[in-house]
Amino acid sequence: MEGKQPVIAAVTIGQSPRPDILSEIALFAPGATWIETGVLDGLDEEAVAVLAPAGTDTTLVTRAFGRTVLVGEHAISGRVRLAIRDAAPKADVVILLCSGPFEALGSVASMVPTIIPGRVFDAVLMAVAGQSRLVVMVPHEGQAEAQRRKWNAAGIPVSVLCAPPYADTDFAALGRRAAECGDLVAMDCIGYSLAQRTAVAAASGLPTVLARSVAGRVLAEILGLHSPRL
Repeated sequence: MEGKQPVIAAVTIGQSPRPDILSEIALFAPGATWIETGVLDGLDEEAVAVLAPAGTDTTLVTRAFGRTVLVGEHAISGRVRLAIRDAAPKADVVILLCSGPFEALGSVASMVPTIIPGRVFDAVLMAVAGQSRLVVMVPHEGQAEAQRRKWNAAGIPVSVLCAPPYADTDFAALGRRAAECGDLVAMDCIGYSLAQRTAVAAASGLPTVLARSVAGRVLAEILGLHSPRL
């Protein structure tokens, strides 16, 4: 894809547009054209409420109606699959704007490369964690137990901190807490910004891996678009 102006389709699990996310991921793909869709686009509040996590469904945090909303991974997987299918013919690459595990999504039927950031992020952490004590930041306390199960099953000691990305969260304070209980920080939400990562890394003094920038770097690698600033 090098030498052409690529088209990237971004699929958010909430309502589009999400300039807070795309403005930073776009830094990794200079010159690209973006199209955006949201799996909650066109739904009213009652319809979105039906998609809230229930039972053992994985909690995902997103934005709709100008505020934070919770949806269930299984509840929205069908809508995510359709959004990816519809976006793929218009783009060179599709990227899902969520770092959830999306096990319910299964194999994605797409004719173009499709980035599921949660799968990429977990693979990176599994590869680099070694014997490090992992500190995972998640946006909602309802996600903590699933994180503990996942990393304990992999033999990686983990502490989980709840850090809402869209609230007045003190990320420097969370960084200091991370330094007390771990060796490596993982900020596991596409909603976490580059500035929030900087605050955590500076306060903790620890290597800090951000889901948003990992997804952006994979996108850049696929497209052959590399910014010297990142």
